[in-house]
Amino acid sequence: MGTSEGSAPNSIFRIVALVTSTVATILFVLCAAAIARYGDRVRDFGWTPDRVKGVLVVARVDPGGPAYALLRANDAIALRGMAIPASRESASCHFVAPFHRMRVTT
Repeated sequence: MGTSEGSAPNSIFRIVALVTSTVATILFVLCAAAIARYGDRVRDFGWTPDRVKGVLVVARVDPGGPAYALLRANDAIALRGMAIPASRESASCHFVAPFHRMRVTT
């Protein structure tokens, strides 16, 4: 029984712990810097949603915005062919054929 064999596992654990904690600290600092730099920015898609008859629709499209050539006012907002309900209380979705424009009027 030698003392040199007993200290080897401790030094390997110590190295793994130091490397892991160093990597975690670097990631934490980078994430904190990204949040401080970009945290207050708002992504603008170029359109404003509204609720009409329980369905989300495009209320307004910003001229020159990223959605200007793609959307018009009163276009229904759909995901995979299903119109998105305007509230969580609405349990049903309305089927909209893909690439089909659906107008909702009041």
